[in-house]
Amino acid sequence: MSDLQQEFDELERAVRETIGLLEEVEGQKYWLIMFRRALLSIEAKELAGATSVLSCFGGEATFSDLRLEQSFKENESLHIRNLNLRLDRLRSKMFESAKRIASRTLW
Repeated sequence: MSDLQQEFDELERAVRETIGLLEEVEGQKYWLIMFRRALLSIEAKELAGATSVLSCFGGEATFSDLRLEQSFKENESLHIRNLNLRLDRLRSKMFESAKRIASRTLW
């Protein structure tokens, strides 16, 4: 398996995990739509999948800024913290993997 194939597989796993996490909370329909669309291209091993993921990062009110606390009650602070830690980890994995694919150093 090539490095590019492995990178697409890693990106696919991270996007799937992120979709699963976003499905656990309410009010994240926009991001679910964006990542489900990107996933189709990622599964097909198309560069467009990586660039779609990258387009969700940077700037104001982007996926980089997303915090999940607004979706939960105040007494669920540990749960919120854990969800946001998972989100941070997945966000980093997705960004780094998509960046490596989009940089075309593996092509």
